[in-house]
Amino acid sequence: MLEKITHSLDAYYSNRLNRITARILMFVAGLLYSAYSARFATQVDTELGKDVGGLAACFAVVNWFCFILLGRTLFFDRIALVVGALAGLFWLFVGDAIALPFWAGMMAMLVHLYRGWGRLSNIHVLYVFLMIMSISMYRQVYEYSAHPVYLAFFALLFVGYLLYAWSLKIAARKREVQLAILAEAEKAQQTAAEADQLLAQRIASLEKKRGLPAPLLAELAQITASARQILQCMETDKRDEVPGRRFLDRYLPGVEMIVTQGQTLSEQLLDDQQRQKSVEEQLEMMRRLRSAFHQQHQALLENDADDLNSELKTLDKLLKTDGYVK
Repeated sequence: MLEKITHSLDAYYSNRLNRITARILMFVAGLLYSAYSARFATQVDTELGKDVGGLAACFAVVNWFCFILLGRTLFFDRIALVVGALAGLFWLFVGDAIALPFWAGMMAMLVHLYRGWGRLSNIHVLYVFLMIMSISMYRQVYEYSAHPVYLAFFALLFVGYLLYAWSLKIAARKREVQLAILAEAEKAQQTAAEADQLLAQRIASLEKKRGLPAPLLAELAQITASARQILQCMETDKRDEVPGRRFLDRYLPGVEMIVTQGQTLSEQLLDDQQRQKSVEEQLEMMRRLRSAFHQQHQALLENDADDLNSELKTLDKLLKTDGYVK
């Protein structure tokens, strides 16, 4: 419903002829409102205000200007219009109804100027001029000091809106920071997933290696099996992701280097003694690496073992509490 009303107002005000018509209607509204409410004014402070005709004529212009200010907020800044309406509503409890558009328009335009401070244009100079003229003409009828309670409310209302707007900005900044953190976390998670996928591809490439001496192939098979188990630990337990990824990033290149260069030497070395020596050196290093991969896998399993022990202890306590175990 509100969206339909907003769309209708925007469509109406987009037409130049409609804007001119709205200005004329605001003048008529200011004239009629002032003429009617002038008869009930009882708090005027000047000779001009005591004359009903002079009061109506003066406020016909004031209210026309203020209706223009309110019209600006109606079409362009409805939050400012709501705050202005609150200021005008409270005025009815303390002052003459003829001045209601003045206080509502002043508050609405103050909020509007604050909200659009960084986007003010030449048209706002006109609205500031209308505000100054309205304040000057209002002063010809009423003393501002005659309603100190209302002035305090007016100031508190404006300050309250400023605090509200400030809190919204702070909340928006917090949301931006949170979104940035979430985006960074998602990016890191995506990067980690891509890194893990690359590790899996490298392990699969090692599993397909052929053409090595049988002892090297046997050690390689055990290394890749442990590497697969490390990847599985990383997938099932987030605590294992960092140490597991760090280990594989550090030692998989070494395995790849031995396998690649070992295969090349096996194919190209003609001297049997040199080839055998190279194979033995590679085999010794592969045994050390196999042991390291196995130890790393066992270290990652410690978390799972600790979790299982904790669960077993909890289950044992439940059994004893319920009387099934003494």
